[in-house]
Parts: sequence; structure tokens; C-alpha cells
Amino acid sequence: ENFVKYLMDNDLKTSYELAKISVDDFYTYYDNANQSSDFYRNSTQLLMDKYLALRREGKTKSEVIEITGIREVYVDRWNTRTMYRDFRDEDLAITVGLILDGLNDGKSFEEVSKATGVEVKTIERFIKLGQRGSEIYKPLSDYYEENILPQKLSQFLEANKTKSMRKALDSVDLTEEEVNTYYELGKSGDERYVEFYETLLGEKKGTYVWFIERGKSHKIAMRESCLTKQEYEESKEDLDKVIRSIRFDIVLDAISDGKTSNVAARDA
Repeated sequence: ENFVKYLMDNDLKTSYELAKISVDDFYTYYDNANQSSDFYRNSTQLLMDKYLALRREGKTKSEVIEITGIREVYVDRWNTRTMYRDFRDEDLAITVGLILDGLNDGKSFEEVSKATGVEVKTIERFIKLGQRGSEIYKPLSDYYEENILPQKLSQFLEANKTKSMRKALDSVDLTEEEVNTYYELGKSGDERYVEFYETLLGEKKGTYVWFIERGKSHKIAMRESCLTKQEYEESKEDLDKVIRSIRFDIVLDAISDGKTSNVAARDA
């Protein structure tokens, strides 16, 4: 009981010394205590408060555990059990805030991951949860969509001009699912992505024409351009006009070079 009193105004190490008990003594007593007892509830609240105080200072979970001596098993328990929901929500809010601070400072996902102790795939999952409407992650997904995504989409469009879509995706760390999502949003009229949709559709058409002009089959051109059947049908008339125009220019250039019209037409 004295330990709990000391813990109110001191760190764990000092509290152990003042109470003249060892770390193992405390945790043995704590583990065996009735969870409805004043000792257990007060000890738990004080430990959680000290943990969160250091997290607010920017310390990672592992750093706080090392500094305080709070065992990881308890932190995990507080973060998973419904009875500790307030702790879980605040710890998560702190984590999201620290990730956001790192991104605001211009750090990459990898750098933010190292600074916060949160894996990159977890950061990406947080962003997706925010995009799906989870309030606690919304500031993170909003920042991503306003500051990071536009740059990624722009880089993807640039890479897609000279690379296959798969290689273009890999070069900017986007998934095909993400690109399709923003493409469809633009197609449906979402002002944030209309330009992306129109530009990518134009690139798809251009790729289709490029392969046809090089003698590839319609099937190959469709596959390489990633045009959908519907997009092709809707654009068929314009695509045919572009192809005819290119071939007509080839014929004119050939005739200018002294070839007969028949030879020029064959070359086109």
C-alpha cells in the first residue's frame, strides 16, 4: 500500500526504493491482487497515467517500457481489454498524433515508423481505416489525401508514360487497388480525382494506339493499355480516327520521300 502512495509523486524506481520492495515483489503482489481491490485499481491507474505521460512526450512504447519498467504484458492488456477502453483510445490517439507530426515534418513512412515504433504496414492500415470513416484515424487519412496522395498519383502518371502499369505502381509505392479506387472516384465526378481519371484514361488510349501502330493485335494492345472493354467501346470511334490520322501522315511522309502511293500505303 505504501508503494501506491509513493507512486503518486515518484517514478517506479524511486517508489520501489522508498517502499523497500523489489520489482518482482510488486508484480507478484499485483498479479495476485483482486482486480476489484483499491490496490489493484489505484496501481493500474497510476501505471497507465505514467505510461501515457511519457507517450505524450513522443516516446515509443518500447522506450516507455524501458524507462518505467512497466511490463509489456500489462500495456498489451490495457490496449486490448474493454475495461481499459479510455487508456486504449488515448494511447491510440497519441500514436496517430505522433505519426501525423512526423509526416508534417516531411518524414517518409519509413522514417516515421522508426521514430514512432509503428510498422509501415500499420500506418497504411490506419490511413485506410480513416478513409473508411473511423474518426480516430480521420486526421491521418485527411493529411494523406491532401498532401501525400496527389504527389504519388502525379508521379504514377509520369512513370506510366514510359513503364508498364505494374512497374509504374512499384516505383511510387501504390497498389493497383488504390489506383483503381481513385480512378473510379474521378470517373464518378469526385473533383479531387477528375484530373487523375482523365489523364490516366488518356494514357491508356495512347498506349493502345502505340501498340496498334506497331502491328500488335487488338488483344495485346488492350492488355498492355489496361483499357476496359467498356472504355474501348466508348472510345472506339476516337481511337480509330487517331489511328487513321497517324497512318495518313505516314503515307504523306512516304510520298514526300518519293515512294509511290501503293508502297506508302503498305508501309503505313
